[in-house]
Amino acid sequence: MQDFKAFTVRFRGRTNVLFSEVGVSQAFDPKVTTINQPPITYLNAIWDTGASCTIISKEYAIKVGLVPTGKTTITGVNNSTLENTYQVNVYLPNKVCLVFVKIAEAPALAGGAGMLIGMDIIGSGDFSVYSEDGKTVMTYRFPSIGGTDFVVEANSISSRRAIMQKIDEERINRKPLRKKERLKRKQQRKSKKRHKKNKR
Repeated sequence: MQDFKAFTVRFRGRTNVLFSEVGVSQAFDPKVTTINQPPITYLNAIWDTGASCTIISKEYAIKVGLVPTGKTTITGVNNSTLENTYQVNVYLPNKVCLVFVKIAEAPALAGGAGMLIGMDIIGSGDFSVYSEDGKTVMTYRFPSIGGTDFVVEANSISSRRAIMQKIDEERINRKPLRKKERLKRKQQRKSKKRHKKNKR
């Protein structure tokens, strides 16, 4: 199986906003740059499957000291604006590091978040959200190695259930053995045991 890195966030209850702590730095290749690496700034990030790209707030772009590499149009609910783009390294929980990620800047993000993780990052791995004991759980692994198809899983469970039901029905409908047949089978088992002992 292919190697991958992963992390899981378990929320205290049901949540409509998925978030985690992430780190961000100016882009560099950690395999090449072993000294004087750019510092990593940690901030709160929202995971948004409705966003096509990853965005950093202007406040945090300044804090991190990011150097613009270009411009792009960011389309919001009511308008579109021309914003800076950056090349960064993104550090997800559990040492999941993505290098040379192109992100865009926004004047501000909802809830005071520093970043918004979009489908450029989410889609490069396997992402799942589910409910456990009434609490939301978010889990992510990188790189993608495939996921679960719930339709296939449901069909498989239905098939197993149908087989077990058929076995139960056959067991219920099976006629009890007559006394003569029971004695015959008992004798056969004894004969097999004696045969095994003689072979030894």
